[in-house]
Amino acid sequence: MISRVQYKSLTWVDLYNPTREDIGVLVRDFKIHKQIAEELSNPTERSKVEPYKNELYMILHFPIYDHRLNGTKSYEIDFVIGKDFLVTTHYEEITPLVEYMERFRNTQGDIEEKMLHGGFILFHLLRHLYRSHGDDLRKMELELATIEDYIFAGKHKDMVSRIGEANHTILDFKRALKMHKTTLASLETAGTEFFGSDFSYYLDVITGEFYKIWNVAEDGKELLDDLQKTNDSLLTTHTNEIIKNLTVMAFITFPLMLIASIFGMNTEHTPIIGRTADFWIVILVMLVGMLLMLFWFKYKKWL
Repeated sequence: MISRVQYKSLTWVDLYNPTREDIGVLVRDFKIHKQIAEELSNPTERSKVEPYKNELYMILHFPIYDHRLNGTKSYEIDFVIGKDFLVTTHYEEITPLVEYMERFRNTQGDIEEKMLHGGFILFHLLRHLYRSHGDDLRKMELELATIEDYIFAGKHKDMVSRIGEANHTILDFKRALKMHKTTLASLETAGTEFFGSDFSYYLDVITGEFYKIWNVAEDGKELLDDLQKTNDSLLTTHTNEIIKNLTVMAFITFPLMLIASIFGMNTEHTPIIGRTADFWIVILVMLVGMLLMLFWFKYKKWL
């Protein structure tokens, strides 16, 4: 599907899940390089920037939070940037891109008269895409805050799987953005050569927007790692407490079992056995032994 927006000498064409015919229209209208046309036909795993004589070709993968999966997916956007046009192609519906195209259609997306080349559409679009990640990051921050509250409320056992899910989401988010560092660095070099030194400032701003998002994701990962260590420590402490209690119970019952075994021996001259109230005397001896063991554990501060 092709969407097209025209503003004076600028043209922005967006292709959603492009066909061979759609790409043929681009080759006809904008004379894009045949190698680019070939790559637009299929998704690409890696991000990159490639300069050509009449255009720049860039691929970026953006993380998008998918509510159906309760996690993050990576979506590819291909950019073909020319002097008087911008072409974007993608293979999944990307809401922030659609939103900005509609805004550009109605208001020209803040494009100024001095910015009449394809690079400035790219600048505003990328800035919008990076800022759109703010909602996803706020959801992550709220999830981490909830996990922290639950951990210190004593629900650390319930947080094991939840921490795992949050860790998976943040790792997917960072994985999608990781290649943006080198790709944007390449864009700064290629974009400055293609559009002139005056455009380098705007390329720096794009890089700055990326690092805002990246740093928040990094901080979230560090916080999650600390929460996981804290949760594991609490779980270990809880397990050790259980083992300690079981050990204490075993030591307390040991003298009881020993006394019961002694008086249960089948001999002719067992003390106490056979006397009046011998059962209660044995019980009393067992209770005294148990109390002595408890006193000893208290004295040694094992309880």
